[in-house]
Amino acid sequence: LVYEMGIPEISNYIYKNTNNEDSIFVWGFLAEIYTLSNRKPATRYSCCNVITGLIPWVNVGKSIDTSFYQIEGTLYNLLKDLDENKPKYIIDSSTANIRFYGKYPINKYTILHKYIGRNYVLDKIIKDIHIYKRNIYQNQNL
Repeated sequence: LVYEMGIPEISNYIYKNTNNEDSIFVWGFLAEIYTLSNRKPATRYSCCNVITGLIPWVNVGKSIDTSFYQIEGTLYNLLKDLDENKPKYIIDSSTANIRFYGKYPINKYTILHKYIGRNYVLDKIIKDIHIYKRNIYQNQNL
């Protein structure tokens, strides 16, 4: 299943296109990309469940509202971390609905979506997972 999801291919791409000082951010529930690409997370969140409220394999139904389980302030902490650490790549697993993250597309989180739109460009798509690269000409402000 890991190969079907494209995780080794994504991790290899990140590894080859970054250096040891670069950090990355993975939106979703795919922390193994950090390990397999040998790159550090740009944020305190190795997965996004505290931001979205997802409890894996429990509240995954599209009609189930998980906002009750979101930890207050985590989205703003995430944005602060991203702005401070400026990850070279952001990997969005929601576009492939990996581990139910199709329920939590980045555009659902307006401030995060706008941040990525201002600072990143779509670089590559592997197995429906979108990989955004930091735009060197981006606006540095949230």
